[in-house]
Amino acid sequence: MIGYYVHHHGGGHAARATAIARALADRGEQIVGLSSLPAPADWPGDWLLLDDDTEGVVDAAAQQATAGGALHWAPLDATGYSARMDRIAAWVSTASPTVVIVDVSVEVTALVRLLGMPVAVVAMPGEREDAAHALAHSMAGAMLACWPEDAHPAHPTSHDPLAARTHHLGGISRFAGWPRPEVERDEARGLVLWGSGGNAATETQLDGLRRATPGIEWTVATDLPLVDLWRELHRAGVVVTHAGQGAVADVATAGTPAVVLGQERPHAEQVATAEAVGRLEVAAAAPGWPDEAAWGPLLETARARAGRWSRWLAGGAPEAAGAVLAMLRGAVAPTRQGIEEAREAEASDPRTAALTIVAGRHEHLLNQRRGLAAQTTPPELHVVVSMGDDAIGPLLEANPLPATRTIVVDCPRIEGHLPLARARNLAASTAEEAGAEVLVFLDVDCIPEPGLVEGYANAVVDPDTVAVKGPGPHLWCGTTGRLREVAEAAYPVEDLAALRGLSERSPGRPAPRPRVAVAEPDVNRFWSLSFALTPADFRALGGFDEAYVGYGGEDTDLAQRLRAAGGRLWWLGGADAHHQWHESHSPPLQHVADVVRNGRVFAERWGWWPMEGWLEQFAERGLVRRDDAGGWELVEPA
Repeated sequence: MIGYYVHHHGGGHAARATAIARALADRGEQIVGLSSLPAPADWPGDWLLLDDDTEGVVDAAAQQATAGGALHWAPLDATGYSARMDRIAAWVSTASPTVVIVDVSVEVTALVRLLGMPVAVVAMPGEREDAAHALAHSMAGAMLACWPEDAHPAHPTSHDPLAARTHHLGGISRFAGWPRPEVERDEARGLVLWGSGGNAATETQLDGLRRATPGIEWTVATDLPLVDLWRELHRAGVVVTHAGQGAVADVATAGTPAVVLGQERPHAEQVATAEAVGRLEVAAAAPGWPDEAAWGPLLETARARAGRWSRWLAGGAPEAAGAVLAMLRGAVAPTRQGIEEAREAEASDPRTAALTIVAGRHEHLLNQRRGLAAQTTPPELHVVVSMGDDAIGPLLEANPLPATRTIVVDCPRIEGHLPLARARNLAASTAEEAGAEVLVFLDVDCIPEPGLVEGYANAVVDPDTVAVKGPGPHLWCGTTGRLREVAEAAYPVEDLAALRGLSERSPGRPAPRPRVAVAEPDVNRFWSLSFALTPADFRALGGFDEAYVGYGGEDTDLAQRLRAAGGRLWWLGGADAHHQWHESHSPPLQHVADVVRNGRVFAERWGWWPMEGWLEQFAERGLVRRDDAGGWELVEPA
């Protein structure tokens, strides 16, 4: 059981906590929330309602609320505060949670740790060098920083001793994984996004904004239902938002050009976030509501930086869940599970993990596992993510691998669509939680040759073995051939010569000698059938963008992230695989809606449309057409 304390000020803490709690629940963890807020509608577990900690406070200074500066809020003779802490202590003593995540409270952090329980603390931006924050940070077994690693270089989490215990997760949005609504951006529409925890924009300020931007119709969003807010974020040509972490992550996930404004908040947290957004050049930013004359340049900067928001996003809630579970294993700091248990877990951690996502294709999956069993160095772990296929678990339980542990994870479909990006991210985070140092992604149709896993592992862990130089991140692709059709997919997996005889190499792609790497200058040639990288490089790229739902776009997007990060794509000899035949359509007519929707997401991120060969063929069949902006749209049936 995991406890999750949620601060009651504003709505951002609860939204972020819900996203992380749901990611933990997806991994089978039991979650209990603790807060004086009512439980969010989509909270994935029980909820312990706490007392109001201001009840009985008449004069905070006279009641020594800060305990001489050692704490932030611990007033003397305050009935609400005492009852609140007593209720938390009683629950901890009775429930004996494996860990309590605190977002955020110095006093709750100290209480839980003093009760002998491990605690993970959600870091907050801004000025956090005071004695109370230092106390909480020193007690944390893990720090969860919901921003990119380079966003706040002066923050305590960026320096020893906290840096070793800090996980930089990128922005965490409640909209992660939501399909893009079927609306078009309108440059004449603007959205003012203001949260419930800060000060609303005044009518005078809004009037000044409207006067400065006569061509834009502005809507003020404060308490919109989430579905409506998600739609408005995609309709707006530009957003003006406060710099709360949740709001910034929501706008980043939608990819909307934005002006981010820091509100006056304790510890200058929003001013720090606005400064980071501006310094990383993912949006326009200002430390407060600007003068009327400043709106023109700010909006111009926001539009110029459109498509850069992916830099703000990284592993998100799934990586937060992984960080907490890693702490429990003792990978970050030994917990009550015991030092010996942590050492045993470390000793058994897999070094290399093969990752496969699947829905159907059962015979192909079993053929792939026969290929994994025949590896010169079998992977220590095979993570299989089932996209709504309930038969996968029983199938693999009945067909185990002799030298490889198998983990099956479920990733439900999203409104009938295959969640390809989300499933790949889930496979990667699951493998990293298990201690993998090398991630080998294999399409379910791929049968690996015997040297594939060893070849990838040697290149990824020790690039000098293939004479590679230069900064990361590095992404390694083996050569993949296409197999001819064989009845009932009865491929001769164990007979390499016979298997190669049925395979035709993909034209135009290098086929280096074993243990030789060839640099690929065009990242757009990245092919996600078979590739490998380290968990750190996968996180540095932000994983696959879960805004892509269904077929197409997410692998080309990852290639653009590689280019933007200054990384390199390599063709690796000796990591060969063979793609099993299956019926297919070219163009993929059954996926036309996915291709258009995901293509639009990509175009908004990167300024050009992928998959245009298919789109042109769709257009020839009257299924799509060019829109007024030069992009593509579906043709509604007559």
